[in-house]
Amino acid sequence: MSYKTKARALIALNAALVIALVLGAVAAPGRRAASIIKLSFGSGLERIAGIRVSAPGLAFDLQKRGEGWTVSDAGGGLPADSVRIEGFISALAALSSAERVASSRASWAELGLGEDRVSRLSLKDFSGKTFAELLVGDYTPSGSGAYAAFVDGQEAWALPAGTASYVKAALDSWVDLRVFPNAPTVQDIQEIRIRGSLELDEGGLRKLDYTLRRSASGWQLDGQALDPLRVDAMARGLASLRAAY
Repeated sequence: MSYKTKARALIALNAALVIALVLGAVAAPGRRAASIIKLSFGSGLERIAGIRVSAPGLAFDLQKRGEGWTVSDAGGGLPADSVRIEGFISALAALSSAERVASSRASWAELGLGEDRVSRLSLKDFSGKTFAELLVGDYTPSGSGAYAAFVDGQEAWALPAGTASYVKAALDSWVDLRVFPNAPTVQDIQEIRIRGSLELDEGGLRKLDYTLRRSASGWQLDGQALDPLRVDAMARGLASLRAAY
């Protein structure tokens, strides 16, 4: 092969590679766009009045009651953590699109979306009608998301792990465990009365019965001045006490 023939062949090869790279650059955005799907939860999330979460061995309901929420299962109902619920609804509202990981139900089982281990989220409006149902399966290998799908759909996609964790959380994480739901601020507390007994490490009980009173200069116990910073810290801790479920 002559030098000119070789040169023409190399030029043609280089041109073909350039064309292939250009075509690849043009086609790549299209492929990426095809892997992203839009999400829709039907009617506005601001109309949510009921949330049901169910999974193998677990089922509970979150129900809006006036300005608050209750959480209930077969054992009865308790006040729910309204701040947590509103945070969950906000997380759902922030979802507009997600990466598609499967285009048919044939792949659902291997993503943890089969009935044997899937978590189901049902959203209900004020009439009690379910307007959206979401299935949440296994977490992705990276842990940054979890596989999810709409009950009446075909596609599966990756739900952000933070949002998925709400659906996979146990019932007790939704219970309002505050001892004082409308706790006063430290500045509003004028008196702290302690009565009861304290179990000592070495055994036995120590009886407690005393009253701390706020004064112009801080806090006092039987007329004796106390460290105001320590008493304020104690008052803050008491006001934010949470029960065990």
